[in-house]
Amino acid sequence: MNPNPYRFGLVTALAIIVANMVGTGVFTSLGFQVLGIQSGFWLLMLWLVGGVAALLGALCYAELGTLFPRSGGEYTYLSRIYHPGVGFLSGWTSVTVGFAGPVAATALLTGDYLNTLLHKSFPGFDSRIFATGLVVLLTLLHAWNKKAGGGFQNVFTAAKVLFILAFVLVGLFAAHTGTALFEPTAQFFTDGKLRSEFVGSLFWVAYAYMGWNAAAYIAGELENPGKTLPRALILGTVIVTALYLGLNFVFLKVAPIKDLMVQFGANGPTNTDTGHVAASFMFGSAGGVIVSLAIAILLVSSTSSMVLAGPRVIHAMGEDFSLLGIFAKTTTGGTPAIAITTQAILSIILIWFSSIQQIVMTLGLLLTFFNILAILGVIIMRIRAPGAQRPYRTPFYPLTPILFLAFGVFLVVFAVKNAGDAKMASILKASAVILGSGAVFYFLSAGFNKKAR
Repeated sequence: MNPNPYRFGLVTALAIIVANMVGTGVFTSLGFQVLGIQSGFWLLMLWLVGGVAALLGALCYAELGTLFPRSGGEYTYLSRIYHPGVGFLSGWTSVTVGFAGPVAATALLTGDYLNTLLHKSFPGFDSRIFATGLVVLLTLLHAWNKKAGGGFQNVFTAAKVLFILAFVLVGLFAAHTGTALFEPTAQFFTDGKLRSEFVGSLFWVAYAYMGWNAAAYIAGELENPGKTLPRALILGTVIVTALYLGLNFVFLKVAPIKDLMVQFGANGPTNTDTGHVAASFMFGSAGGVIVSLAIAILLVSSTSSMVLAGPRVIHAMGEDFSLLGIFAKTTTGGTPAIAITTQAILSIILIWFSSIQQIVMTLGLLLTFFNILAILGVIIMRIRAPGAQRPYRTPFYPLTPILFLAFGVFLVVFAVKNAGDAKMASILKASAVILGSGAVFYFLSAGFNKKAR
């Protein structure tokens, strides 16, 4: 093992957060939102509220990350705050579906984007084969060399941010051909239907902001984590919020709402690519295709960021539990190659044999639940260890964690109430399998640790 392993800097930590957050959500969800909300002002407010909620979480995680400056994210925090078993269940969820699921989903969506654009030229294109190849290539890169993997992440994320900034800048000077009005109105306070649509859309906006905590998973591998982690969490969330607001403003400015609306056919929703619709109005049909192709390529950075961050959870678990010790092994360059490869195998299995939509819904609820426990931990640790060294302290405490907790509980309650009996039963069954298997492995691992002593 290299005694002086390469450490990630602020730029890479920022790249991981931005790439984790900016996926297909911002390019697709507006089409669903305009079905019930036509006010440009309240649509932008929707994305602003989502950004503020993500920032509240980032401010709290900044304190937790400096209080417990180790990789692993919620696994580390919940193990220290509550019990190793609680942390293990969180880590097990992250390992089995928390990262493998989004890696599979994003890789498949990238393939689907390309398939839609290239199917006429390449009729034999298979999204699953493309997704598998993408996961394999990114796994080889990040398992091979930490510096090269970090550099790749930086370049692709920078390209993504520059592309979005250029798109927004051009859109700001484009003709106002959209029909949305951006003047503030009091309609929200008088129209119950609008409030209901706003609340419903907020759940999906929150999903688009998931990933604001990504740098917490590599905290132990950061240069000066006490300063780098808070800066990355806060600045990354602010950057993404600004990008989301800019993109949605341009989408609404250049494209009429009727053209942005998702259409529902016999095979499900169509016309979901808001970016393609807006680009077609800005640059013509050929320009729309080019922009969609660019979006597909830049989604590679999202897949890469999860391939990089996710294995750090099982790596940390391997350091704590002898039964999982193989995952704690690193190469001479400091990369947890076995952990990275294991996540890749799980992702490929999900690509070929699972319903990605079901997995995403299940892990969304489970991860939100563990986020709530982690944020609650900020309050618990302030009471339990008021004098502990905290290089960063959450501002406006205790209002900040309380507001996030209220938002998180709302998301869970809303999802449960609106999922439908059949879908909710399926989600609960999948959650029970994940947590139940995690509990079994925890007791086996804990017992193995006792025998090893």
